[in-house]
Amino acid sequence: MAVLHVSELDLSLGQFEHTDLDIVLVEASGIARDDIDLCYRLRQRFDIPLMLITKNVTEDFAVAAYKAGVDECISGHISTDLLRAKVGACIRWIERVRRQPESEPPSHAVGHRALRMTANGAQ
Repeated sequence: MAVLHVSELDLSLGQFEHTDLDIVLVEASGIARDDIDLCYRLRQRFDIPLMLITKNVTEDFAVAAYKAGVDECISGHISTDLLRAKVGACIRWIERVRRQPESEPPSHAVGHRALRMTANGAQ
């Protein structure tokens, strides 16, 4: 499993030509607007789990992060052990999805679609 750690807001996304990544781990800067923009740009670039570590734990920020494409919003006050456990859980999920036959959709697909319909209206 390959994990990319991103912490700079002014980075050029062109430097990420990796096709073998499994997870993008984003360390927030504390500037909400810039962090959300970075997550949005990363989501446009990668179709893999995007995990944001932030000290901004307000509900509004978390909602904005999820809308920008983040798959997991993690409090910056997290212990190393808990962060490792969360990344490990994400890796296990990726491995389960990869083991499924291509004709079978991921097990979360129906629930995810229902969540999108509830959060964004009929889509």
